[in-house]
Amino acid sequence: MKPGILSRKVIFSIVVILIVLFGGYYFYNNINNQNGQYPWLFKGAYSVYIGSSTIKANKLVTVTATIKLFIGRINKTHYHLYFLQVFQYSSTGETIENVNDTWVPINNPNYYPVKGYHHIKTYNARVNHPKLGSREAIVYVYKSSLNTTVEVYLDAKTKWPIAYVFKDYLGRGNSLVVELKTYNIKL
Repeated sequence: MKPGILSRKVIFSIVVILIVLFGGYYFYNNINNQNGQYPWLFKGAYSVYIGSSTIKANKLVTVTATIKLFIGRINKTHYHLYFLQVFQYSSTGETIENVNDTWVPINNPNYYPVKGYHHIKTYNARVNHPKLGSREAIVYVYKSSLNTTVEVYLDAKTKWPIAYVFKDYLGRGNSLVVELKTYNIKL
């Protein structure tokens, strides 16, 4: 074998190894930074929120709410968020379900859509969550056409909801607090 051919093969091999190493490092670093900044940003991330309240209509009615969030798909710019709300009423045995899904921009974690409601204000608060303890939160306040107000409490650090508060629920002046109970994400 000629000495020039061997050195070309060695140089070519070294170049390929360097390309693979730098490409792998770039890919790993890009994904690791994305998940490091938002530890909930992975396919299959979920959280479940549960709460109940008693309201006075014609008689006392207990309303139990369950909210489930689930990330179905992720691409380079957005994640596909599934949002399920289930309201159960003790007096009638009625259950109302509402399922929504939307693509949310990854680069704007403060974007938090609530279908059927319009955003009226945002403020910061310190909240005491039974599972997570004291947390700084960003509170997004939304109002529906029926004058129900929903406050969404996002953990200020992770940008993931930790509670929902429905105020003036069903026009009865009562609040329905729905708090994070189970999840598979790091908060």
